[in-house]
Amino acid sequence: MSAIVNCPAFGCVGGAPAPCPGFAKKCNRFYCETHNRDKLCIDCKGRKIESLKAGYKQLFDNLWKKSHRTALTAAVILLASVGLLLLSAAFVVIFSHGGGNSHIRLFVGLLVAGVAGLAVSLFRYIVNARNFMYESSVELDLTNPGFFNYYVERRERIDQITSSSN
Repeated sequence: MSAIVNCPAFGCVGGAPAPCPGFAKKCNRFYCETHNRDKLCIDCKGRKIESLKAGYKQLFDNLWKKSHRTALTAAVILLASVGLLLLSAAFVVIFSHGGGNSHIRLFVGLLVAGVAGLAVSLFRYIVNARNFMYESSVELDLTNPGFFNYYVERRERIDQITSSSN
């Protein structure tokens, strides 16, 4: 009696069948020892990949939360505060002088500067978060092989979704 081996290598008919040790549960299948580095049958390999992806998703979610906490630096807070102060000053100027034309330039200047300050602080916040995620994913890849590839795929998918919604 010969074992039927589902080998991923194209054109492999014989191979060297070996019993699959199973992943997460006992398995009575075989894998091709000649072409299979994982030493698992196709079903067990699929379960292993799904298990890894679930773990990677949890790591990614934790990294996402941590990146937003660390991205809120003193510079980001300072820029946002200055922007809000300039916006507040703009409205104080326009409302305290009864809407006269003499202070329109000052109002517009303060308004533009305030919005620019908020925009720059938001941009800096996003850049800080992305840099932290990238650097941390490289470090996590050392202890969790394949995580960086998962991070890149997930990041590309997020970028694709957010760019297509515009």
